[in-house]
Amino acid sequence: MQLNLNYWKVILLLAPFIVASLLMDLGYTPGNSHKNALEIANYLLIIDILLVNACQVTMFLGFIKATNKNDLYFKINALIPIAFLIIYLSYVIYTSFAYPHIKSNHGPLKKSDLHGNTLILFIFLIHAAINFLFTNNNYVSWEIKKIKDPDKQAELKSKYLKPMKMLVRTSVLVMIASLLLSAIIDLCQLPY
Repeated sequence: MQLNLNYWKVILLLAPFIVASLLMDLGYTPGNSHKNALEIANYLLIIDILLVNACQVTMFLGFIKATNKNDLYFKINALIPIAFLIIYLSYVIYTSFAYPHIKSNHGPLKKSDLHGNTLILFIFLIHAAINFLFTNNNYVSWEIKKIKDPDKQAELKSKYLKPMKMLVRTSVLVMIASLLLSAIIDLCQLPY
């Protein structure tokens, strides 16, 4: 399947990430309002990561179908992050409703629970990031280079490779801008 992506559509696709970043940068407020804002930001981040990965995987699978490749390994590898993110989103929603009033530690540092579930989460998130940033785009690029017909190459580049690269570049730029904005906001909130 081909998606018609331009920069404005990609930025709109990344809007939940931008809103989540702004919610996380809100100052601490008394009561549960900050905790609620962080929960909403967490939902938005997971949903946006799922949407962006799903768009790229849709283009990736469309490319495989358009070139009549039957690379089952790459199809499964591309779908693993989507399945994981759907399961993770379901888990986060379940835990936020099943355990709504868990007390958190007060102060600037919180307890880090680095156990088996957290390690599995990190492994799958790293896998999703590697697929999103490198594997899918490189596969499409290498397969396009193998095609001898220059017209077919140009068509596949414009339909699949350019939108996929634009999605990755814009996502990285929005993430870097969000990190810089967060650092600036944190520096402005420091007491003098």
